[in-house]
Amino acid sequence: MLRRMPASQHCSWRVCGLMPRILPAPRTHLEWAMKNATEVAVQHSARLRLGRLLLDQGETAAVLTLVNIKDTNGFVSEYEELKADALLAQGDRDGARHAYQTAIEKHRALRRTCRRLPKAR
Repeated sequence: MLRRMPASQHCSWRVCGLMPRILPAPRTHLEWAMKNATEVAVQHSARLRLGRLLLDQGETAAVLTLVNIKDTNGFVSEYEELKADALLAQGDRDGARHAYQTAIEKHRALRRTCRRLPKAR
């Protein structure tokens, strides 16, 4: 039986012991979706999800390689957040702080842009 964690306590799958390793099928499927999906949003979603799985496994170098892409196509804040999480896991607090700040700024800029769009009738 699983013990319930307090809501305020962060619990990654790896820390809680629920996922001792990445199962080959999910990783393979996410890698396939990154390379073969026809919609760019699906490619980015798969890349970000794979990054989270790798981060839970402690593969921070692989995560940093994964998020190091030029065209983030509207996902820049999510990529910066994942980058910050990986840097923090490596012990680079200053790098993580900078990446988190960039993620916040990009998210705010996107919200401002969305507010300026005409409302649907």
